[in-house]
Amino acid sequence: MNEEVKIPMSMKKSILSIIGCLIFIGFSIWFIIDPQQFLNFRRQNETTIFIVGIIGLITFSIFLISITYKLFQKNTGIHFKKDGFFDNSNATSAGFVKWEDVLKIDEAKVANQKFVLVMVKNPDDYVKRQKSLVKRKLMASNMSFYESPIMISANHLQINYDKLLELMKSQFEKYNLITT
Repeated sequence: MNEEVKIPMSMKKSILSIIGCLIFIGFSIWFIIDPQQFLNFRRQNETTIFIVGIIGLITFSIFLISITYKLFQKNTGIHFKKDGFFDNSNATSAGFVKWEDVLKIDEAKVANQKFVLVMVKNPDDYVKRQKSLVKRKLMASNMSFYESPIMISANHLQINYDKLLELMKSQFEKYNLITT
């Protein structure tokens, strides 16, 4: 009854995300180089278009680096065990989460994107243990909006969102009974 469940990263989904990032980076560079070309009756300010280009370039470059890094890691996206699960699914992956820390598995939606929200007893501990300042800031932002730093996406996993949510809930119920 102690079988471990692993959900691998999806090479196909990651490559499609990389292509999307490259397209948005291209448009962002175009906004920076030639903002005048994007002027119309709604956007009459070249500076605004230039700033949007800078923000887009920075944001999608960070996404590109993060996705590319995850693509070449040998780690499993999510690995469920008796004592907890290891989350390596996205840029704000929590790492190892103990079942005894988990209060509830819920859902969150950000700009039409669904996430599995893992509510934990000690959310600040999961933020503080991150080595990367960027990751800490992103997780703290998640916590301020959703009361948890742990949000898991199926975007780069070999599973769809509904199955991921169902699996997370069933693993929590299964192992929470053992740990309580």
